[in-house]
Amino acid sequence: MEYNKQNISQCTEYLYSNIKNWSDEMCKDVWDKWLWNTDCNALPLDQCWDMNEMHTIGVLCALHESQNPSSNAIQCKTNEIFPEDEFPELTVVHLHEDKCIGEFSLRELLDQLECLQLNWGKIIGELMEIKKLDLAKYLLKACLGRLGQIAHHAYEFEGATLDDPQYITMLPETLFQAERKFAVISRKTLRQTICLLFSLFRVQHIVSCVSVLPPLHENLVQNIIHAFKQHHVESSMDFFNVFQQMIYLAPGMRLVYRTNFAGMYNDVSQVIYFHYPRFCRQPQLSLAEIPQSNIHLLPLASQLLPDVPIFYDDDTYIPGLCADAMRLQLKNPDIVEDATEETSHGGNDKKTSSSLLSSTVSLDNQRGKSRRHIEWSWLVSCGEIFLIHYPKDDLGANTKVFLGSNHNLVELIGYLLMETKRKVGDDMLNADEMILQRSSLALTPHGHLQILDAA
Repeated sequence: MEYNKQNISQCTEYLYSNIKNWSDEMCKDVWDKWLWNTDCNALPLDQCWDMNEMHTIGVLCALHESQNPSSNAIQCKTNEIFPEDEFPELTVVHLHEDKCIGEFSLRELLDQLECLQLNWGKIIGELMEIKKLDLAKYLLKACLGRLGQIAHHAYEFEGATLDDPQYITMLPETLFQAERKFAVISRKTLRQTICLLFSLFRVQHIVSCVSVLPPLHENLVQNIIHAFKQHHVESSMDFFNVFQQMIYLAPGMRLVYRTNFAGMYNDVSQVIYFHYPRFCRQPQLSLAEIPQSNIHLLPLASQLLPDVPIFYDDDTYIPGLCADAMRLQLKNPDIVEDATEETSHGGNDKKTSSSLLSSTVSLDNQRGKSRRHIEWSWLVSCGEIFLIHYPKDDLGANTKVFLGSNHNLVELIGYLLMETKRKVGDDMLNADEMILQRSSLALTPHGHLQILDAA
C-alpha cells in the first residue's frame, strides 16, 4: 500500500518499510496523527494484541527519529542541553551527566523519562519564562530516538543495554544461540514509554501555543470574586474532590493506567491510589481564601460558567487541538451526535471526556442530528489552567490558548466574560433585567442563577 495522508493508520507497513525515506510532509502528517488525531484511550487493536493506534504510530515516530534524527540532541548529554550555569533550577534532570542520551541503557532511559515526568511542570514553567520551550522538545526527541534504537534491535542478555530483566522479553533460543541469549524490550514497557512520551510532547506543545493575558482592572477582578457564593462551594464539592486527584497526577500517569488495565478504568481515584496509596483528600478552603488558589477556584468557576467544559491533556479530544473526529460521546447524549458516529474506536470510555457540559452550548444541526460546537473550554495540564478559544468558523486555524498574568485563574475568567459579553452573579441584575433574560439563564440543580448575557 502506498502512503495515504487521509488514512495513515492503514499505511503503517509502508511507513515502516520506508522509515529512512519519509519526506518532511510525511513526517509532519504522522506526527500530527500521533499527537492529535488518534484515540489515546482506545482499547487495543485486534491485530496488535496489546497496542492501540496511538501506540503503533508512536512506535513509528520513535523508529523514524532513531533512523533520521531531527537534531543532534541524541549525541548530547543532558547538561549540554541544559547547562547548569544557565539553568540552575533544572539540575534535577541530570541523572546521567557522564553519558550521551544515545548511549543510555534501557534502565537509564526509563529513569530519565520518569524524572522528566515527575518534574515536567517545573521544567516547562522555567523554560516558558525564558521562552526556550524548544529545548524541552529537543530533549524529548532525543529520548524518543533512543527508545526507537532500543526497540529496533535485539541485544545480548548479558550486555549493558537491556540492563533490567523486568522490562525485557527473552527471545527463544535457537541452535545458533546455544551459548548466547538475546532479549528485546518488552511490549508492555514499550507501550508504557510511548504513553509517557505522548503526554510530555502534548504538554510541551500546549504551553508553546500560550498567549499570556495582560492584568485585569482591579474593579473587574473584585466583581468576579464577589460573584462566587457559598452555594457554589457546596455544589462543587464532588468535582473538587475528583479534580484535586487529577491535579496530583503527573503527565501520563492516567494514560498508562488506562492502557495497562484496558477496559477497567472508571474513576481517577483508581489511578491516584495505584501510584500514591497513602493519598489523602484535602479540604476545600474557605470562600475568602479560594480565589488565591486556582485549584480550589476552578470547581467554583464550573458552577458560575457551566457551559465551559474542562479537559485534561490526556483526553482523547481537546477542542481546537484535536481533530473533531476524535470527539467522544459527552455527558449529554441527547445533544451530542450519536456515539456510533463520534467514536469509531469501539472503546469502553463513554466517560473518557472529563468535560462539564450544560445545555447552553450552541448547537448545529447536521444530518438531522444535534452537534455541539465548543468555542471556549478550560484545559488543565501539569497543575496549570489554560483557557482555549476555538472559534466556530475558523476550523481550528486560529485556536488560541491563554494563560492569566501571574497564572491567575480570575484573569482568565474576566477575559472570557469580556469576550462573550456576559455578566455574572445574582445581584448584578435588577428585577426587570431578570425577567427579560430569564429565557437565557442557566440554572444549577439548586436553582441558582449562574450565567447571564449582557443587555
